Amino acid sequence: MDPAVEHARLLAAREKHLQREEAARAKEAARVEAELAKRQTARRREEEAKKRANAQAEKEAQRQARQAETARLKAQAEEGTAECNRRRQELESVLLLRPESLEAWHPHIEEAFAQDGPQGVAERIEDLLQRSSVPPGCRTAAQAVYLLEAQQLLVDVALPNHEIVPAVASYRYVAQQAKCAEAR
Repeated sequence: MDPAVEHARLLAAREKHLQREEAARAKEAARVEAELAKRQTARRREEEAKKRANAQAEKEAQRQARQAETARLKAQAEEGTAECNRRRQELESVLLLRPESLEAWHPHIEEAFAQDGPQGVAERIEDLLQRSSVPPGCRTAAQAVYLLEAQQLLVDVALPNHEIVPAVASYRYVAQQAKCAEAR
């Protein structure tokens, strides 16, 4: 064979071989680029999913915090109302139960009258007034004196200030304002 033909054939074969290698490298580069793009897309999706999960977790935490605050305010309103009712019942009991318990003291008063006369009755009544159980803040002072000239028993009881009666009838939770409000 002619060396020039052989040389041309070898050059053509080499050229073909270089083209194949170039095509294989280009194909491999395209595959690597596609794989890289795929990984980047996957990372981006993961990051977006994490952001969505974090946002959702934060929303849930805020919702739970709002619910906890609402429950706390409702409990505070119920507690305040219960305290108002307890205080009101305590004060009402003084008025409602007082006449019932007076009859039990008649023998003591009669005994004091028999032993010490009218002044003994005054002393016993003053003692009973000071020892009688009343809610805190209801009584500041109580005195009983027998006026001999007028033949009268003078009972002086300092009435409580109106401030001991709760001004608030109850408390309620106002959802629109997210706070406890007084109901008068």
